[in-house]
Amino acid sequence: MSQLAREIEAMAGTLVEWRRDFHRHPELAFAERETAKRLEAELARLKPVEVRRVAGTGVLARIKGKRRGAPAVALRADIDALPIQEQTGLPFTSEVPGVMH
Repeated sequence: MSQLAREIEAMAGTLVEWRRDFHRHPELAFAERETAKRLEAELARLKPVEVRRVAGTGVLARIKGKRRGAPAVALRADIDALPIQEQTGLPFTSEVPGVMH
C-alpha cells in the first residue's frame, strides 16, 4: 500500500465524522457561515494547503504540486442545505428544524 493510500485510509474515519457533523448542522445557501468557518479551519491544518475565503461563504483550498506546469485538478462541492424537514431518523439527523442536506 502506498504512503498516500495509508494517509487516506487513516483519515477516512475523520472525514466521515466531518460529513456527519456538517449534516447535523446544515445552513441554507449564502448563509453557510459556520460551515465555511469549519472547512477553512480543518483545511488550514493540512499542510501544505493554502486556504482563503471567496464570495463570503465560499472556501478555496489550493494544494501546490511539486512540479511547475504539471496538470491541475479542480474539485467543487456544494455546502448549502435545502429548506426541507429531515425525517430520516439517522444518528446524524439535522438538528436545524426545517433544514437538511
